[in-house]
Amino acid sequence: MKQEEQLKHANYFTTNIECDQLNTADSKANRILLKIYGGIGDALMCLPIIRKLSEIYQIDIALRNADKSDIGEWTAELIENNPYVNNVYTWKYWTTHLSELRVYKKVVVYNPFPLDQEMFYAEPMHRLDLAADLMGVTDCKPHDINIHLTTDENTWAYNKLELIKNPVIIQPTVLREQWSNNQGKQIPLEIYPRLFKDFPELTFVGLGTTIGNNGDGIDLGKWDNYVSFLDQTTIRQAIALLKWSKFHIIHDSFLGHASAGYNKKGIVIFGCTSPQVYGYKNNYNLWYAPPCAPCLVQSEPMEWHQECCIKNGVPVEYDNLKRNIKKLITEELSGVLDLE
Repeated sequence: MKQEEQLKHANYFTTNIECDQLNTADSKANRILLKIYGGIGDALMCLPIIRKLSEIYQIDIALRNADKSDIGEWTAELIENNPYVNNVYTWKYWTTHLSELRVYKKVVVYNPFPLDQEMFYAEPMHRLDLAADLMGVTDCKPHDINIHLTTDENTWAYNKLELIKNPVIIQPTVLREQWSNNQGKQIPLEIYPRLFKDFPELTFVGLGTTIGNNGDGIDLGKWDNYVSFLDQTTIRQAIALLKWSKFHIIHDSFLGHASAGYNKKGIVIFGCTSPQVYGYKNNYNLWYAPPCAPCLVQSEPMEWHQECCIKNGVPVEYDNLKRNIKKLITEELSGVLDLE
């Protein structure tokens, strides 16, 4: 297109589309567009922020390109049924309807995961507070990590666990040779058979996936008190099962964040990450960390700590883990706490 034609086209576009009556009126509304980047845990921690932002703005969500992800766009699944979200635009929609979407006071990108401020704090800040500060809000509550399960989703999870004796959620993962999200977080696989033998009164329910590059789940084989749901649940279904279980024993993962939303008791084991940054008060947070933690274990684009010193699994102190499980059995199976 020649320059003269480009100018003519631009003038027409600006006069008749960007500044038409409809768009001008909409632009005066308190509307913001929010883009959510990061893992499943990052998206979950955005939910309390969305609720806070909704007190000031009408919130629309612009999704990433699901075609470039081997497991799709999990943000869409996590904000399904969210009453604090106005509109959700797929990547294909918003990239082809930009003229219709030039109506926002601001565009906010929720992207706290590459930031490493916590490593340098004398008193580490919880990631939820850090992310809220980046988004311009305060006083975000862990209880608002809520995916708004439907009645059908709750019923499904309740029925799945109803006939299982004392179901306890676990999330066993295999550590791959290449860098993966569980490096520095993995509970060593040899811990699980010991738990199965030492706690026959519990039934351990394994969640996870083997699908795509993020799939690090593993089936632990046949045990009388172990049930595998590997590759059998969506993210929402996994969270629903967590909600209706007796308690959980997991590493730092998205389920730990989800547990905070339901004030669900359990044990979360930390290694390269720390409970000061990623833990919640509803859990017994067990930290088996080297002096450098909390640390980054990613390779590109961050070059520090490419080799994690606990990359082969967190050195779990098994006797301490057993003591905390016994406390949970006393609290949860004896009806001492009512967390429904």
